[in-house]
Amino acid sequence: MQNSGPTGELLSRVLKNLRRTTDDLCSVIPGIEDRFLLTDVTAQIEKYSELTRRTEDMMRSRSLSPREMTLPEKLAARGAVAVSTMLDRSDGNIARVISKGAKNGARHLSEDMERCFLDGCDARSLALCRDVIEYELDSAERMKDFTG
Repeated sequence: MQNSGPTGELLSRVLKNLRRTTDDLCSVIPGIEDRFLLTDVTAQIEKYSELTRRTEDMMRSRSLSPREMTLPEKLAARGAVAVSTMLDRSDGNIARVISKGAKNGARHLSEDMERCFLDGCDARSLALCRDVIEYELDSAERMKDFTG
């Protein structure tokens, strides 16, 4: 994405965050036994998919090409989740891993948003980024219900 400027940079970072989060959530689904946690995680995947579509649409409207995650990026993400759940596959630990990931994602996006705001990012992209951050923080908070 050459000459994408601060808006393109922010949208790319938002998209990467959304795709990684969706991939991480999909990787923990087989280990979830609690039906309420499973329902919440499934709803999160649907919401992140909707946010991904919005981000891709914004990118395309700016003639930017959304980039897929590379295989090494996917493997690194799955490896981190696998290590975090290797010794403790309980629903409570899965919820803690999801919460931690969501908080980290929100923190990184907040930093990216601040930097891009200072560089002149457009308001619609900043609003989308804020929506993602708010949803991640809300998801992290909901996971407390499952950590026992």
